[in-house]
Amino acid sequence: MVGPGVTFKLLDEDGLRGAWFLPPGDGPHPAVIILGGSEGGLPAGSAAPLLASHGYATLALAYFGLPGLPRGLVNIPLEYFGKAIAHVRAAVAPRNDFVAVYGGSRGGELALLVASLVYRL
Repeated sequence: MVGPGVTFKLLDEDGLRGAWFLPPGDGPHPAVIILGGSEGGLPAGSAAPLLASHGYATLALAYFGLPGLPRGLVNIPLEYFGKAIAHVRAAVAPRNDFVAVYGGSRGGELALLVASLVYRL
């Protein structure tokens, strides 16, 4: 699922945990944050490498179930996602400053919530 030239690097800074999949070439690239579901940890088998292969700077974001994050899918602070959006904007300077949020299962519910609150985060 990973095209030629896609780079991978782990994110573990400023309280954020995840994995970057970056497309080849100079940007700006559109940016996407991918959220997993109730399994926790990094979004396993996510579309992140595939999206990066098609030109999207993609952050597979963990939000519980890893050291330094909540243990379970309860009391997840929404500010975490505002911080992630700000991090993506600073790290990859996406086209038009736009960051999409995509999730599967419980991550899909979370993506809708984050999108509805993005101007408040």
